[in-house]
Amino acid sequence: MATDIGGAKALAAEVAAFAQAEGMRTALLFPPPQMGQDSILDGPEFSAALVEFGPRLAFLGGGASLNPLLQAAAERTPTPSELDVFRKRAELIAQSGARGFGEIALHHLSMTSKHPYELVSADHPYLKVLMDVAAARDLPIDLHFDPILAQSTLPEALRGNKNPSGFTPNVDGFERLLAYNRGARVIWAHAGGGDDFGAFTPHLVTRLLTEHPNLYLSVRPRSKRPGAILGTGERNDAWLAVIESFPDRFVMGSDSFFVQSTRGGAAQTFAERLGSQTQAIRRVLQLLTPETARKVASENAIRLYHLP
Repeated sequence: MATDIGGAKALAAEVAAFAQAEGMRTALLFPPPQMGQDSILDGPEFSAALVEFGPRLAFLGGGASLNPLLQAAAERTPTPSELDVFRKRAELIAQSGARGFGEIALHHLSMTSKHPYELVSADHPYLKVLMDVAAARDLPIDLHFDPILAQSTLPEALRGNKNPSGFTPNVDGFERLLAYNRGARVIWAHAGGGDDFGAFTPHLVTRLLTEHPNLYLSVRPRSKRPGAILGTGERNDAWLAVIESFPDRFVMGSDSFFVQSTRGGAAQTFAERLGSQTQAIRRVLQLLTPETARKVASENAIRLYHLP
């Protein structure tokens, strides 16, 4: 993440070198779902920083521009002029060469004291605009959605952060968003990363994949949270079985951060787990059948993001 073109180019060079060393044909970069609009480059500005790296790097846009607009209007209905501004920004991101939109937060838990809590209705007009633009442009939306299946109180592991004390079920809303425009492909981020509510499970994912043909998932293999694919080094066979059952619906995403060394905070903490996530990706691919591993590692991403 960077706040100026020079910083973005330096980070892009770091990512390109990392991708080459790891044997990646293309690495997809995109900003996390930000709350403020002045923090990170996005869309056309980000594109300018990556152009010299050719096919080694591609990007998604919207996490640092569309998501702040969405979160700022989470509890109200945007005016027609505001909707037009949002739509034009989404179109500009698409025209700038983005391979999709992301990361966009529908429901994002606060994981540290410096990490924001984000919540917006799945029926929000901005999300419908984004679904329509994504469908028209044939670009996927990378969506962060922490599911809640039943009325719940805050788990002990998440206390002391910026979360509310109680939570209401939200999966029905997620399904309404998916059904709103079947032409928009939604990539649900961080599958297999575990969750403190015990809701983001292979059982739920199997049902949603069966009922929603425009739903895909990005796999985050390792986490200390309950239910992860490789949470404590032990394999979670239920997650591996879901991936094998839907081999065309998963891509690999490490949820790794590259940040300027002076940034600090939650982003810096997340950046420090790059090595362990990379190892976990290799481990998961080894546990899958060769055909499924090939699809999850590259073929699905090439198709979904229109990569070279």
